[in-house]
Amino acid sequence: MKRKMVLLFLAVMAILLFGCGKKNDSGKNDTEKQPTQKPDGSESGNEKYELIDMEAFFTEIAKANPDADPDALAEEILKSPYFARFQMMRLTDGQRMFYPGMANGFSLQGLGKVAYLENSAGNTGALVYVVSPSKADDAQRIADMLLESANPSWWGGEETLDGMVSMVIDGKVFFAMYDTKMKPVNGTIAESARGLVDIFHEYLAAHPEASCLEIAGYLEEHQKFDAVRVEAVQPGQLTGFGDYGHAAEITGFDDGAALIPLISPDLFICYVFRTDSSNDTDDFIDMLRDNANLAWNVCMTADTVITEADGRYVLFIMCSEK
Repeated sequence: MKRKMVLLFLAVMAILLFGCGKKNDSGKNDTEKQPTQKPDGSESGNEKYELIDMEAFFTEIAKANPDADPDALAEEILKSPYFARFQMMRLTDGQRMFYPGMANGFSLQGLGKVAYLENSAGNTGALVYVVSPSKADDAQRIADMLLESANPSWWGGEETLDGMVSMVIDGKVFFAMYDTKMKPVNGTIAESARGLVDIFHEYLAAHPEASCLEIAGYLEEHQKFDAVRVEAVQPGQLTGFGDYGHAAEITGFDDGAALIPLISPDLFICYVFRTDSSNDTDDFIDMLRDNANLAWNVCMTADTVITEADGRYVLFIMCSEK
C-alpha cells in the first residue's frame, strides 16, 4: 500500500511539472508564447531586420569614397535606410562653443572640417560626426577625445544611447552615438510637411483598411523635419481649430489621430481623420478649413493649410512654408 501511495504521488508531481509548464520569474508559464530575441536582434512578431555594424558601415563608406570630404561622406551616410531620418546640421564657428552630444565645456583644437548628422525628428539624440583634422597626425587624438567626452544621455530622454563608435579611417574621424537596435526606414521620407501628402496616399494604397493611428504612426516614422508624438483624437474641440471667442467642435469622423509637436511653440500640426458613413468628405474638409486657426499657436502664426482626401480618409496639416 505504501508503495502505491509513493507511485501515485510521483505521478501527480510529474503532471504538475510537465503538463502545466515551468513557471518563470514573471509568473507566466514557459509554454506560453513569449517574445524571443532573434539572431539579427529583432524580436519575434516584429519586422525582421539586420542590426547595423557601425564600424563595418563606416569602413565601407570610407572605402567607397576615398577622396571625399566630411560633407560628401555625410551625404553618403544619409543614403542608408538606417540614417534616412537623420539631417545634416551645420556647425558654424559661433556654434562650436557647444558640441551636440558632448559633455559641457568640451573643446577641441584642430578639429578642422566637420560634418554633423542628427536624428532630431526621431527624438533619439543619435548623431554622427565626420571630421577631417587640420593636421593628419591629430586624427587619433580627436577620435579619443570624442569618445571620452561623449554624453549618451545628452538628449534628455528616459533612455540613453547604448552604442558608440569612434574610429580613424584614412586620416578621417568617424564618430557615432546611437541605439544599437536602430531600425532601417524604407520608403519615401518627407523633408517638409507637404511631403506627407504622397506618403499618406502611398500607405493607404497598401493598407486600405488602416486605422488613423496606424497611418499617423507611419507618417511620423517617415518624416525628418519635426519631432512629434502620435495620439488618437475624438470628436470635439481639437487643437488648431477655433479660437478663444469661438470654440469649434470638430465632428463627423469615427476615427482620428494627430501628430502633435513635442516642442512648443511649433507651427506644424497634422491630423488624419476617417469620416463617418453619414458625412460627405468634401463637406468635412470644408468644415475643417472654415474652422482652422492659423494663429492657433499664440507665439507664432502658420501660413499654410493642406487638406487631402483618399476615400473616407482626410489628411489635414497646418504649417509654415515661407
